[in-house]
Parts: sequence; structure tokens; C-alpha cells
Amino acid sequence: MKYVTRLQSIGNALSFPYPLLRTIVCGMLLLVFLSNCGGQTTSTVESTDEGFPTTAAEPVAPTTEAEDAEPTEIGDATATPEPESETPTTDTDDTETAEPTERVAQPSATVDSNAAESTEVAAATEVADVSAETPGAAEPTEPAAEEPTVPPAPEAAATAEPTPVPAEPVAQKNGTFTFVDNLHFANGVATIYQSSNGSQFLRFESFEVSDGPGIYVLLSQHPQPRNEAEVFGDTHVDLGELTALSGNQNYDIPPGTDISQYQSVVLYCEPYAQVMSSAQLFEAQP
Repeated sequence: MKYVTRLQSIGNALSFPYPLLRTIVCGMLLLVFLSNCGGQTTSTVESTDEGFPTTAAEPVAPTTEAEDAEPTEIGDATATPEPESETPTTDTDDTETAEPTERVAQPSATVDSNAAESTEVAAATEVADVSAETPGAAEPTEPAAEEPTVPPAPEAAATAEPTPVPAEPVAQKNGTFTFVDNLHFANGVATIYQSSNGSQFLRFESFEVSDGPGIYVLLSQHPQPRNEAEVFGDTHVDLGELTALSGNQNYDIPPGTDISQYQSVVLYCEPYAQVMSSAQLFEAQP
């Protein structure tokens, strides 16, 4: 009502001479104002293309950052002078080497020959006594034979084990989106995958859906729901708002979800409680 009053005040300000003409102009202004306020906009992305997820990143070999070695400058400035060894010099003029003189005592010609003979006999007797006490000393000792050294066997080179490649996710269920009516339809394939670590996700491929606000992705127990009661049923799984109106997309399924209880994937327009499309799920063929 406040808009009508405001438009009437605008019409009075225009000072039209005829009341009927003034009323028509006010009505036209009201229609233009309401048409501008009634438009709706959607925030859904037009298109996307998400890649196929992998369960684990490939292991990366650890790398060691090599420190940049400082260049060694070759030149007189960087060369380390070696200390010169001082060789002591001997001054032949100042130092005199005394050569020892050997004094050879010459036997006296007056030595008694009987004493010399008795000395030789005593020496021979001592040698005979020593030989009798140590019988093994006279025999030559044979060198011990050295045993040949056997070189150790070379250790087998450790073979590096090949890095295991993560297994690709396995398709569990899939289905094709169906046509509801001329305003609500979708194309493409919906597939539920299970990764090697046990996690599950839903993937859309070659996907496209008609435009609409607030579209959500749901798992339903009904094989082909067409209304709100059939969509939600006893239970359902909400996978979040639609990422884009077309393109490949991935949606994580909450851990512990038993996908055998759900028979379809539903695109549900929440503001208008309208099913945009659904894809009945069947067991994936290997």
C-alpha cells in the first residue's frame, strides 16, 4: 500500500489535468516497479570438469637439497702456503767430528801358552753344558705354514622393492538420469565408487541438468521418486548442493553409509520441492 501512495504522490507532482490519465500513469509505474522486484537469480555454476579421484598419492622419493658449494678461487690469494721446512745446516768449518779411535790391544808375547789352552778347554766345556741342558735349541725351527686367506663372499645386492601402485576405485552401482518433463530433466551417468581404503564417492559423467535454483544431490530409497514424499521416504542421504549445471563432478558419501539401502540418485530443487531428475541405481557390471 505504501508503494501505491508513493506513486500517487508522484502522479500529483506531475500535475496531469485529467484524473483518469493520472491514474493510468500511476498504474503503469506500479507494474514496472513490481516487474523489476520480482526477478530471481540463481548462483549455480554453469559448468565444471572434476578429475577422477585417486585413493592415495604416489609415494615420492625423499630428496635431499644439496648445499650450493662455494666456488673455490684458484689463485695466489686462495692458495695455502706450505711452511718451508728449515733444514739445519752443519757448518763444516765450526763443527769438527771426532772420529773414535779404536785401540786394539795387542796380546803380549809373554802370555803363557798353558793358560791359553786351559781357557779354550773351559769355553768348550761351557758350550757342551748349555747344549745338553737345551736339547731343542740346536734344532732349527720350521716356519709355521700360513693358511690361505679366503676372501669373504660378496653380499647380495639388496634389490629395491617396487612401489605398489594404488588400486583404482571399483564401481559399485550406477544409473542414467531420466526425463521428468519439458522443464525438469537431466542427462548423464551417476556411479558410486568404492576406493581401496574403503571410502565411497558418487561421480557424475557427461552430466547436464536443466536450470533451477537450490538443486541438491540426494540418495533415495525409492527407485524413481517424483514427489517430496517419495524422495525422502523413511531415510535419505544429503550429499550437498549441486556443484554445476554440467560437467564431470564428484561427491563424497559419508563414511558408514550402506549404499545397498538406496536405489536412486535424485536432483531435488529445494525452493520449489521439485524433482529435477533421478537415476535408478543398479549393480555395476565388471
